Amino acid sequence: MNPRPRGPEPRVLPSELHPVDKFSGEPHYHLNYIPIISLIDHQQLNTIISHKNKNIINTVYNGKHMIYKKHILLVAGIHGDEYEVIASITKYLKVYTEKLTPFLYIPQVSPSAVKYKTRNNINNIDLNRSFLNNTKDSEILAFRKRLKGFSFSAAFSFHEDSDRKNEFYMYCSHELNKKIFSHFETKLHSINMNFYNGIDDPTDPVLNNYINNGLLVSPVKKEKKGTLWPWLFENDHIEHFIDFEIPGKAPQHKKDKLVRIIFDCIISYYPSLFL
Repeated sequence: MNPRPRGPEPRVLPSELHPVDKFSGEPHYHLNYIPIISLIDHQQLNTIISHKNKNIINTVYNGKHMIYKKHILLVAGIHGDEYEVIASITKYLKVYTEKLTPFLYIPQVSPSAVKYKTRNNINNIDLNRSFLNNTKDSEILAFRKRLKGFSFSAAFSFHEDSDRKNEFYMYCSHELNKKIFSHFETKLHSINMNFYNGIDDPTDPVLNNYINNGLLVSPVKKEKKGTLWPWLFENDHIEHFIDFEIPGKAPQHKKDKLVRIIFDCIISYYPSLFL
């Protein structure tokens, strides 16, 4: 197994430069049915939703939290050496956004790591080992700020496994609907993709899990601190979570097809997806 590339030497970003503004070529985030805008206060956001799309988005506004019932969070770009899937997701969303339940999409959780195509960010931090409430990393703080006041029913995170070419797997916080999962497997086979069986990464002490038939259901209480989804649960941002591991060695056109199948056969079925 090839060692994962590390980030550049740590350096301090100028305080006047927001890390996302400096490094991201993508929108800060995209919330469908709502214009791409900077973070705004909750009262203003509630007004925009109610005025433009009150029949589409059912929102509970209590003065503190914007709670999206049956709405989802999509994230990618946590590791910069897993950047190709970002293009696949963006390509899908540009065409099929209206097929999905309303969502918040953050394409680059670590803009600097994506910029340099490295696992670690510009501060030499692996973000998916550093989601802790006492973190001082600028990119995690920026991510936390963007999610402040938001609660979603589910989050879907996209990664790439650099050791896989035609094998796919995913981590889930809860058991999946068996019929949906079986249909998903059939669609995978249609693009010559199989479920992975084996250890996810024996060199990583945080991982080293056995994947059975492309799936590992792991309750949050068993997850180690520092990864994204325990932090999302602990801070009441989500109720369900799936982490998709796209085969990193697959050609881009195959990643595009796989991402479309994931959206069409998994994400689009939410909330019926989980048991």
